[in-house]
Amino acid sequence: MKMNRCRYLFVCIISLSVLFLRAAELCPKRHAAGEMLETSGTPSQNAKVVIVNVINQKAKEKEKKSDAQGVAEFAKLEDGVYRVFARKEGFAPALYEFALLKGSSESVTLNLVAGADKKLYFEDPAEEQRANQFLRQGLETAKQNKYEEAEKLFNQALEIKPSSVETLYFYGAASITADKFDRAVELLTQAAKISDALKTLPSAVAANPNPYETVLRNANQVLKQMPTYRGESALRQKNWIWLSRSLPTRLKTARTIR
Repeated sequence: MKMNRCRYLFVCIISLSVLFLRAAELCPKRHAAGEMLETSGTPSQNAKVVIVNVINQKAKEKEKKSDAQGVAEFAKLEDGVYRVFARKEGFAPALYEFALLKGSSESVTLNLVAGADKKLYFEDPAEEQRANQFLRQGLETAKQNKYEEAEKLFNQALEIKPSSVETLYFYGAASITADKFDRAVELLTQAAKISDALKTLPSAVAANPNPYETVLRNANQVLKQMPTYRGESALRQKNWIWLSRSLPTRLKTARTIR
């Protein structure tokens, strides 16, 4: 009875998307949608959209064309971590990493920018090597306290490989050194999120130690210490206003811990 109800609501997704999203919690399979937006901000029709389960390597990739509203819907997906990318003539490929499906539906937005088609980093080892090279250059530049130059290199690495947890982590650490704490929190949170999703990859589980678990642990530790980094920076800059505002909260937290 439960399975029949799920199948029925799945058919209704064409005109009753809200009803399906509510019913997805009852279904063993999940739903994902990719929305394509061209540079003008208008929906992009007939873009080829591909979705791949990166955890379950035996699962086949799925492919669809976006409709007149710029939407491609994928149904009956297992819980997992998915890579989503799109291609259309006259536009550079768009990539989203990663969509996490776990007990609910998910939607992502891909922005197609005018340009030539090219291979993505997981399709061409040379592209991944370029991303790694930018990462190494960014690290060396950051060690010389040249943050703006390092920032450009880290961003170039992420343009090629947006899911690089190493780049996100070290970019976040460099942002702390440059007193860009909001940016650091954003980068480290993303590094932790992706690491948590990918730590069950077969290649990661087989490694000792698991590289994603290492990044996850380190990123979370740095995030917990962020108030200390902010406070030390405020002291160096003699930012008494920030210190006076944060001190009551920190004292309250200290009393709670005791």
